[in-house]
Amino acid sequence: MTIALYCGVALAGRADAQAVRGQVLGFQDSTGVPGVIVQLLDARERTVAQSLSAERGRFLLRASSGGSYRLKALRIGYRPSVSPPFEIPATGFIEQSLVLTGGAVTLAATQVVAASRCGAQSDSGSLGFLAWEEARKALMASLLTRRAVPLDLDVVTIERQSLPTRDSVLSVREHESETQAVRPFTSVDVQRLARFGYVARDSAEVTYFAPDEEVLLSEEFGTTHCIHAVVTSADADSVVLAFSPTPERAARAIVDIEGQVVLARSTRELRRLSFTYVGLPELEASLHPGGVIHFRRLPDGDWIVDDWSLRLPVIEQRAIRAAATSALSGRTGPMVVRSRVTAMQETGGSVLRIRRGGTVLWSAEGATLDGVVRDSANYPVVGASVSIPGRRAHVLTDSAGRFRQSVVSHGAHLIEIAAPYADSLMIPATQAIASPRSGDQPVVVRIATRAAALAAVCPLAGSDSARGFVRGVIRDRFGSRQSGVDITVLWNDGKPDSPSWRTVAGRSTSLGDFAVCGVPLGRPLVVDAVASNGWAGRNTAQAPRPGAIAIVDVTIAAPGAAH
Repeated sequence: MTIALYCGVALAGRADAQAVRGQVLGFQDSTGVPGVIVQLLDARERTVAQSLSAERGRFLLRASSGGSYRLKALRIGYRPSVSPPFEIPATGFIEQSLVLTGGAVTLAATQVVAASRCGAQSDSGSLGFLAWEEARKALMASLLTRRAVPLDLDVVTIERQSLPTRDSVLSVREHESETQAVRPFTSVDVQRLARFGYVARDSAEVTYFAPDEEVLLSEEFGTTHCIHAVVTSADADSVVLAFSPTPERAARAIVDIEGQVVLARSTRELRRLSFTYVGLPELEASLHPGGVIHFRRLPDGDWIVDDWSLRLPVIEQRAIRAAATSALSGRTGPMVVRSRVTAMQETGGSVLRIRRGGTVLWSAEGATLDGVVRDSANYPVVGASVSIPGRRAHVLTDSAGRFRQSVVSHGAHLIEIAAPYADSLMIPATQAIASPRSGDQPVVVRIATRAAALAAVCPLAGSDSARGFVRGVIRDRFGSRQSGVDITVLWNDGKPDSPSWRTVAGRSTSLGDFAVCGVPLGRPLVVDAVASNGWAGRNTAQAPRPGAIAIVDVTIAAPGAAH
């Protein structure tokens, strides 16, 4: 199975000699209107350039040659506005403003009677037609935003795998990053999708293709799918459009997509797109693979995809030899490919915040994971660090062991809990999979007590109260950590007048850390460090009480060098 997920950077267009620049103006007050799709039409009414109007309604469109052109404005919630013809010179710029004269589009529930559109057929007065045209504007605006001067986005992507037959999470992985354009799905050529469908199979893998804006805006998608409005009482402010393959396409038995587009009735703005795959084998179809894309309009009129998810089966393809038709024939059966679903994988992401020039344009609310950390003796752990691998932020538990961690969704998340004593004991953080809960019930995560953790790291300290633990870092005189250094801890186990030296050995890790257990309490300790190149160093320490950890760093240097 293959899932395409891509975050990239939009590049600026080429600089041509002929261009028109101007401002989109409101009809009544002549103020600049941002977030309007402005198209440049040639003498044959073909769109040769388009962009979104920026702050104060400013726009710039480039033409490949001089000649007669017109401007067309597409604004969500309004009918198109078209300027009179004008001439673009062979070189240089021309100033041309565009006044929005198109009236408002009304998406009334009474229009549902004739609300259907299938293939090339359409009823321009139906709710389905009008709503789809508004959805197309938002899709086009999202595409133009991605291609224009990029925004600065903080994005979290997440992958989850669960058992196919029940909601049991196997693994979770998150990654927080900065990017300048979000493209949740990359699709293959629209003509390939129209001809072969949205799933490709071979002997090694099954590849699912998800639709992006270019697919949904393409002529191929419009001519191969039926679109109709759906009456729903769940949300009076929503208009729901359903799309599905045309009957002719469904008869071809190729895998396609069907789904819904949801718009706000009051503002005519696109809210989300959801889809599922149709025409799948029975086993895959029973798991309802598909995806959801959420759209957001920013205050300056730009559009982005701010949340998305794609849930697909992980399919294992195996070639096996079928049984022979007759045991007496002596012939083996043919090779056949058998498929089985091993897991369900959800791949998605969310935009945390959007910036332009250092100014935050929008921040997500997200969800919160409330929990409490307790040790194995049921006492709250104070000062434990709770984080999500791949994310930057972490929080500390309070005096009651409670924490509140921001998460991007209400699904399962992998969290790491580092006890206050984890670093000194050199023990890894405890991992757990948890989901935000409704109500006041926090997620409870248990970790080992300090004594149990020390006993696991240093069995001698757990079995003998007179033993302690020494740990630290080996560095050279420039402060760099040194790995593979032999450590020896020495102490006098006899009387002052008749010393009896005892030793315990250890070795520094790849990060230069070391840990040595089984040292006595209350006695001076000598820590010697010797590297393979002969560099050496010494320091002293003391473990004052049972279970205590003596922290000591050792600096090594070449023989005869000043420490």
